[in-house]
Amino acid sequence: MKLDDKKIKMVLLDGNYVSEEDIQEAEKFAKSTQSSIIEYLLNQQLITSNLIGQAIAESLDVPYIDLNAQHPDHKTIMKLPEGIARKYRMLAVKESEKEVHIATDDPLRKGMKEEVQKLFKGKKVVTGYALSDDVEKLFAHYRRKLDIRFNKIFETSSRIAPDLMNEIFEDAVINTASDIHLEPHKEEVVVRLLFQLGSKRKTIKIQTF
Repeated sequence: MKLDDKKIKMVLLDGNYVSEEDIQEAEKFAKSTQSSIIEYLLNQQLITSNLIGQAIAESLDVPYIDLNAQHPDHKTIMKLPEGIARKYRMLAVKESEKEVHIATDDPLRKGMKEEVQKLFKGKKVVTGYALSDDVEKLFAHYRRKLDIRFNKIFETSSRIAPDLMNEIFEDAVINTASDIHLEPHKEEVVVRLLFQLGSKRKTIKIQTF
């Protein structure tokens, strides 16, 4: 669900997230630069992406789900088949004995809850709003394993090294890694992603080739 500037303006003003003066300046900017009022408001630090998400969620009368803060795990996300997830632009973010929580940028989409109910029979479906960019970013969990992508590059690419590095960088961004380590050995190269967790560091091995 994509909201145009007119709807965004109404949502932000109705919730007192910005002033009328701020909106007027944003509209002038959007008109002169052929961009959006959101771009102006964010650039001027008059509002944050999370506040925009909260404002939209309130207007839809659903909870706001900050996917950057909640970090749903891979196993939970994969409980929704990719085709259904992309069709309804939704992600499974949490599951308990009685409930399943769904994040989507289109919580009022017809047929969505019914589709989820088929997959999680007997559980209450709790739907929340998440920003479109955050939903799109987490769709990357449906990407093929790195070794499969590497093999395809070796077979088809004319620019192997850049394409391999692009895949590694994308996985690092998806996994919010702080470091990328390439460890050359006699017969292989190991790729590791490092994460900073408070004062501790966590390492995952993502590929050997």
